Amino acid sequence: MNRERERPLILAVDDHPEILAVLTTGLSPAEFELVTARSGGAALRMLDREPDCIVLDIMMPAIDGMEVLRRIREKSDVPVLFLTARNGLDERISGLRLGADDYIVKPFSIEELTARIRAALRRPRVIAQSPLVYEDLWLNPDDRTVRRAQRQIDLTPREFDLLHVLLRSPNCIFSRSQLLSLIWRDETALNPNN
Repeated sequence: MNRERERPLILAVDDHPEILAVLTTGLSPAEFELVTARSGGAALRMLDREPDCIVLDIMMPAIDGMEVLRRIREKSDVPVLFLTARNGLDERISGLRLGADDYIVKPFSIEELTARIRAALRRPRVIAQSPLVYEDLWLNPDDRTVRRAQRQIDLTPREFDLLHVLLRSPNCIFSRSQLLSLIWRDETALNPNN
């Protein structure tokens, strides 16, 4: 949490004003400071406020929640909880793979959402790390950028994670199961071929 704040700042993003009203009245103002956005674009513009946690809808016009999360993960490890009506297994897996910390399906209980926000805020945040360099390959874990011969290389989140593991231990040989454990972590139910 930002040490200058007395309470964690929660950014709630949903294009339905009634959901934002429920969150505004339901999340304790004594415990959380809440700011809201009604679109993905507005949410991205509010990231400079450095929220401590983001509650994000998926189905929004123009920039949907999945794209908002992609852009957040390019720059930040802030906890993101999807709060959405999309309850299919594929959507949940996609959201978690993309970097969501939790996935809550509407209709929801404000008490459960509050508990999940608290749990997300308890998790340790990533500490700033030094860039990793191997010959002309440069990887910055903080902003998830990779360069080779001064040219940026675009990688998927999983490709980045794999390269990060390999560069942290350049002289190690990893088995397939070790890589699955390191990169897919607690997503053991996911198909490792994806």
